[in-house]
Amino acid sequence: MSNEPIEYREGNSNSFSMLKMPGIQKFSNLSLKRGSMQGDLDFYDWYNTILMNTAERRDVTIKLLNEVGSPVMVWRAVNCFVVKYQ
Repeated sequence: MSNEPIEYREGNSNSFSMLKMPGIQKFSNLSLKRGSMQGDLDFYDWYNTILMNTAERRDVTIKLLNEVGSPVMVWRAVNCFVVKYQ
């Protein structure tokens, strides 16, 4: 995530410098390199909505599992859609 600063100067300001304020937030794409989706047809159905130009957005939970299979860390991404699948 990043914020683009907005430079702003009031019209009646005696200062020759601009003020900076936080601007619009930008989010980069989330890339998943490994995962287990064998037999998960729900993901493929979600991906196919992109192919039909309907781009269904969903909330996604990503879990990092240890060797035993219990979650070590959990992330939540909100309002996502699939961009690319290989």
